[in-house]
Parts: sequence; structure tokens; C-alpha cells
Amino acid sequence: MAKILRLSLVRDIAGFGAVMARIGRRTWIALVFLILGSLTEGISILLLVPLLHLIGRSDQDFAIRLPDNPVLSWLVPGGTLGLATVLCLLVGLVALQAGFNRFKSVYMARLLYDFVNRLRMDLFEAIGRARWGIFARTRSSDLDHALTGDIDRIQAAAFSLLMLVQTAVLLAGYLAVSLFISPVMTSFAIVIGVLMFVALRPFRSRATTYGRVLTANRQDQYRTVSEFLGGIKVAKSLNVEASYFAQLQATLEKMKADNISYVRNSTIGTAFFQVASVIGLSLFIYIALTRFHLALAEIVVLLLVFMRIAPRFMDMQTQAQQLLINLPAYASMQDLQRRFDAERETAASQAVQGVRLTLDVGLDIRDVSLAYAGLADAAEGKPVVSGITFGLPAGKVTALIGPSGSGKSTIADMLLGLLEPTQGKILADGVEIGPDNRRLWRDQVAYVPQDVFLLHDTIVAN
Repeated sequence: MAKILRLSLVRDIAGFGAVMARIGRRTWIALVFLILGSLTEGISILLLVPLLHLIGRSDQDFAIRLPDNPVLSWLVPGGTLGLATVLCLLVGLVALQAGFNRFKSVYMARLLYDFVNRLRMDLFEAIGRARWGIFARTRSSDLDHALTGDIDRIQAAAFSLLMLVQTAVLLAGYLAVSLFISPVMTSFAIVIGVLMFVALRPFRSRATTYGRVLTANRQDQYRTVSEFLGGIKVAKSLNVEASYFAQLQATLEKMKADNISYVRNSTIGTAFFQVASVIGLSLFIYIALTRFHLALAEIVVLLLVFMRIAPRFMDMQTQAQQLLINLPAYASMQDLQRRFDAERETAASQAVQGVRLTLDVGLDIRDVSLAYAGLADAAEGKPVVSGITFGLPAGKVTALIGPSGSGKSTIADMLLGLLEPTQGKILADGVEIGPDNRRLWRDQVAYVPQDVFLLHDTIVAN
């Protein structure tokens, strides 16, 4: 079971990354920016090596002699650089790096919002283009949660994925720099880092579990709030507000308990990393001094590199956990969108586009039945309405009379073209209203709901 969950998780992460890549070449440009950012940081650290070699020298010219290389000799005639030149190069490189990082951050923010807005609009359009019948099987609060809460978590997951890639690239850049200084000690540091990352895997697994629990808890929260606000008139008339208060309080307490439990576990991982990193650093210094007898300048630069690597390694673990926490929101939203895409309403065919249905004679309802797919009654073969046959003459008022729950609203929805009969036909002046012309029919009919719905807009807009 655990293996299946891991494969599912890998598939979800890969699918999430593939969706982000669909934005186009901008995703690849972002990856190039991440690589360039790591290179600029690595070069700035490499420039410190010759500067540190100047410490303790008896001569006062402070000239830095470059290695004997044809390319360097062509770029720098004489093969030496003055101290002022090297310092100016360092300042200029850091300034360019700061400007580049600012541009990269703005680019990443724009990319991230375009990705999230695209997902939100895809789901919004899928909901809007679906058949009306699916809404009878879906809570409106779940749709609200998907379009607001889940999307916000997906944005956090996308940010975590970008930061995870950026941190991985930076780590690769730092390790490449340290390889130039001491390949053996760098290999030692890589082994320590891999062992720590493997040891922290149980904490990442707990993050995945917490992410799924968080999705369920937030759905319960949205459902309680939505039902209370949607039926607040009835709730107040029956004096049952307290039951909603207790229900929401119980959900919030459960969310609090789950979060505290997760924080307890994740902080154990943080403490383990801090202790393990200090142990690894101590071993690194001891081996570098007693075994390989590295120069002071090399040890200082290596320590500087690894002091930058350590927090980024922890950032990598943190971003991975945040990605795993928020990724279930993406899986939930994708599942919801697949359900609505499967119920997509048929567009008007070219043969009927522009054709206006008439209602000079009337509507003819012939042996109409309707059963909602996915509901218990439908599974048991009990349609909501069955064998309905009657006529609605044009130009006259016809009233459907019956007790509550007898199917009056369902019949009205079928006459509007919102619901499609599972059996029978509805004809307007002898022309059947079917999938090809149902949207055209809705353009020609009006509907006055039982509960007046007003847009939060001007009188003209309403």
C-alpha cells in the first residue's frame, strides 16, 4: 500500500510539473534564470579564494597572479590583477547579481500567477459548461472551496516547486564550486547530505498525510459555513444557530489538533537536521585539518560554501514538505475538473446554429422520465419523474400542481432545457429539443425563480 501511495505521489508531482511546463517556453526560461542565478553566486564565491590567499603575505603589492592559461593570458595581459581590480570585479559582480535576482523574482511571480489563473479559469469554465444535472450531485461549497481555497494552496505548491528547483540548482552550483577547491571533501559533504535527506523521508511522508487531512478538513469548514449562510433565514427561524456554531467549532478544533500534531513531528525533523549538520561540520573540519592538511584560505572558503549549503538544504526539506502538504489540493481540483469535463454540455452543431425554434403551437411532453445518475434512487431504478405526458399550448397559462417533492421543479428544469430526459421527448412546435439545440432553446425562454436572486450590481445590470 505504501509503495502504491509513493508511486501515486510521484505521478502527482510529475503531472503537476508537466502542467506548469504547459505555460510554454517561459517555464524553460525560468529554469535558465535559476541556473544563471546559481552560476553568479558560485563565481562571486570563487573570487574570494585569491583574496584570502593575500592574507599574511609579506609583500605589499597585493597583486594576484593568474594561472598560466592561454585564454587568461589573452584576457589579462601580463597574467596579474591588482587588488583594486579584483575588488571592483567582486563589487560589480554582486551588483549585477542583485539586479538579476530582482528581474528573476518579478519574472517568477508573473509566471506563477499566470499558471494559477489558468488553472482557476479552466476549472471555472469546466463548471460553467457542464450539464445542469451534475450540480444536483455536487455541493456548491465544494466548488467554492476548489475555486478559492484549493487554488490558493496550488499557488503555494507551485511556489514551493519553483523554490525547490531553485534550491537544487543553487546546491549544485555551490557543490561545483567546492569541487574546484577540494573534490574529496566535497564528496564527503555530499555523502553526509544524502544520508540526512534519506533520514528525513518519514517527515516528508507525514507532510503528505497531513495535506490530505487538511483538504478534507477545509472542505468540511466550507460546507458548514456555506450551508449556514445559504440557509441563515431558516436557521434563525428555527433557532438552530447554535448547532452550526458547534459544528464549525468542532471542525476548527480538529484542524488545530491536526496542525499541532504535524508541527510536533516536523520540528523533530528540524532539530535532527540542526544536530546532524553540526556533527557533519565538525567531522568536516577535523578531517580537512588532520587528514588532508588543507590551506587556511581553502578551508575558509569551503566553510563559507557549506554554511550557505546547510540552510539551503533545510530550505529544500521545508519546500518539499510544503509541496507535499499542498499537492493534495491539486489532485482534488483535477478530480473535480475531470468530473465536470465528463459532463460537458454539447455545443450547438453547425446545422442548427442560427436556427430559431418557434413556439406558435406549444410544447409537447411525451412519456418523459428522469433519473439522476450517481444518486441512490437512480441506482435502484427509481427515477425522479416517470412517464410524464402532457401539453403546454402556446399563449395560455398552464399550472403544474402537486405536493412538495412530486417533481414540479424537475419538470420545469427539463422544459427550460437545463435537464435532459433519460426517456421520452420534449418538442417545441413538433421539433425535438435535444443536445444539438438545447442551448439555442434556452436563449428563447425566460425563467423566474422561486427565490429572487439579485446580482451585487446596479439595477440596470440586474
